[in-house]
Amino acid sequence: MHAENSTRSGIPSTVSKSADAWFTPGRFAALLAILVFIFFPDVVLGTRTFVFRDYGLYGYPVAFYHRESFWRGEVPLWNPLSACGIPFLAEWSTLVLYPVSFFYLLS
Repeated sequence: MHAENSTRSGIPSTVSKSADAWFTPGRFAALLAILVFIFFPDVVLGTRTFVFRDYGLYGYPVAFYHRESFWRGEVPLWNPLSACGIPFLAEWSTLVLYPVSFFYLLS
């Protein structure tokens, strides 16, 4: 067995080099993009989303109440519209104190 024509795994170096030349990061990214498009075409085209089923039913009413409270000049400490009332400002998922949510409030 010739040392210059083989690697440690026993695969000839010419096969290894040709596989490395074909499997480049650009081709891997293209293959991955094609597979994502094949399995999730509606999400890629923007007609559906993964998160609306869970967060859309919760997030939209919360954001609406937050925005309405802001424009009424109130600090939304409590949400009386959910169940018999729940804390609103103290709840982390309402994003009341999140700085980026201020842009939504102004729109």
